[in-house]
Amino acid sequence: MIDVSVDIHGLSDIEQALRDISNDDSIAGAKIIRSAMMTASLPMFRQMQATAPTAKDPRPRKRKSRRGGTVIIQPGFLRHRVRRRSYINKTGYDNRNIGNTPDEASSLVKVRIGAYTPYAHYVELGTEHSPAQPFIRSAIDGHWQGITQKFGTLLERRLLSYRRRQARRNAT
Repeated sequence: MIDVSVDIHGLSDIEQALRDISNDDSIAGAKIIRSAMMTASLPMFRQMQATAPTAKDPRPRKRKSRRGGTVIIQPGFLRHRVRRRSYINKTGYDNRNIGNTPDEASSLVKVRIGAYTPYAHYVELGTEHSPAQPFIRSAIDGHWQGITQKFGTLLERRLLSYRRRQARRNAT
């Protein structure tokens, strides 16, 4: 799988505000980050789905399975396996969803976008028998700057909205 990580710097005021609202037993700050990132990444996700290659032959094919039965392979399977997944690190320790490196273990939120098939990298990068059909890299190249800008504005907007809701709750 192609792994692209983006670190956004310069959001120290927003980061401090998120730390202020997230105490030991609350994950409100993480939910705000996840919501903003999922919304900001939606155009890239949709482009990946739209540009994922499909088979030229629209008919389903039958193949033998490992257990001796038959499996029907439908064209367009790769397109349907492009997914967005998000994880919140509630414990602060590494786990199977967040990662095993010290940098990833300290991460609060992880958002993964990609094609969840065992052969997606062969389609993306090509093999000696088939040419590359990049659909992930083209989506990343076309949207990463917009995602980072939109993420910052969405994060700020959602943080202000959360503060207003908290102020209304405390006023009553």
